[in-house]
Amino acid sequence: MLTTSWNAPKEAFTTPGEFFDQKSVDDGPLFGFHRMNAFTGMKPMPSLHFHDVEKNADVEKDLKRYRAHLSVLFFPEVTAETESQIHSF
Repeated sequence: MLTTSWNAPKEAFTTPGEFFDQKSVDDGPLFGFHRMNAFTGMKPMPSLHFHDVEKNADVEKDLKRYRAHLSVLFFPEVTAETESQIHSF
């Protein structure tokens, strides 16, 4: 599981013509890292990425997302409501 922070806004990864050419963090900048770990037999867990951390940081919201992400991954008995909270931010 990777948790990363980016000064780039989320749209830099999803908008046509932007720098990351519509590649997600995991499929773009971190692709080589994931492939290196696959070589050793590891499989990726869902990552969590924080965007626009310099200009538009929302630490309270990001901490909620992080806690919800960890709960879903490591405590599967958590309700589906918590999982939807991760993706609603």
